[in-house]
Amino acid sequence: MGKCLGKLRRDPKDKILETSEYSSVPGKPQQRQESPVRYTQQEEVKSEPVRQAPVQTVSSPVVSEKKVEKVEKVVDKRPGATVFFESVLTEGDQASRMIQYQDSWEAVANALDLDVEDPALLVFSYEVCSSDPSTDIQQLTITETAWNRYSSSLRITSANDLKKQIPTWRAALRDIKSKKFRQIYEFAFTFIRDQSVRNLPADDAVMYWQLLFDNKWSHLPTWIQFVETSNKKVISRDEWCVLLDLAKDDTAIETYDTDSSWPLLIDDFMGYIQKNKSG
Repeated sequence: MGKCLGKLRRDPKDKILETSEYSSVPGKPQQRQESPVRYTQQEEVKSEPVRQAPVQTVSSPVVSEKKVEKVEKVVDKRPGATVFFESVLTEGDQASRMIQYQDSWEAVANALDLDVEDPALLVFSYEVCSSDPSTDIQQLTITETAWNRYSSSLRITSANDLKKQIPTWRAALRDIKSKKFRQIYEFAFTFIRDQSVRNLPADDAVMYWQLLFDNKWSHLPTWIQFVETSNKKVISRDEWCVLLDLAKDDTAIETYDTDSSWPLLIDDFMGYIQKNKSG
């Protein structure tokens, strides 16, 4: 007899695990034979994951933004009170921490892109010195304290900020009748004069009269001509200051009184005018 197909047993995954076959042999009881195991699908092969060694990275130090801002503030704050002041100090001025006009004034002019004889520097010097009550203007020095007071009052943080004040300095010299002009004019005598002498050389006085009185006093050309032709060598402080009284009064020459207390130089000038009129 032929073989007959036995019962199939299945696992839950529908895999045929085994089969039973029965054979009919005469005279022998039926025997169960095991057939080779068959699979309806391939088993999943699980492979172990490949373990990789951890990669070590070197991280750069992180700089805090707040810390950077703090550093920048320190750098930006310094020029206002210190850098410009120190930049114009000569080697001899470092110990005293004072700007000596005769030694450092050229450096100040260069830093501001001005000529040494520019009257704007005269105004700058006067305003810095007068900002510190303890400063003796007659000593012609700018102390560090005076500079700090002046720069702080105007919020000056750089040389460029200081240059922005130049128009203001020039404006202070426009009105010959103002109190500010007189203060600057009287200060100029000390500013111009060599500290080793009492009087001002006539040549230096003429140069600054031309700078300060130009387009402000109609008799300036006549005055300059008088000084140069009179062989006047020096100008005293009294003569320097009184001339402003003569220049700011438009009628002073026409109403001049020889009995008034004018310096001799002014009396001579009046005589010079009268002589030229009659001649």
